[in-house]
Amino acid sequence: MKYCVEVELGQKPTESVYNALIPELPGCFPTAETFEELQHNLREVVEMWLECAKELGYETHPEPTGFILHFQTLEIGFPA
Repeated sequence: MKYCVEVELGQKPTESVYNALIPELPGCFPTAETFEELQHNLREVVEMWLECAKELGYETHPEPTGFILHFQTLEIGFPA
């Protein structure tokens, strides 16, 4: 099953942090300091989410509903 994952690079005062959201899995918001770590965390969190959902009797494999219509990298410059 393939889910759409929204990834955002947030900025803390001293470091960058990657945040992810999987719309079909409520409460599934892994974070990491690197993109590679985020990929690992995504797999781990999805496995835990599906395991907990099964234990609670929820639908364990929600159908993916999201898809990407447009993706863009935007650079913004600030006046000197």
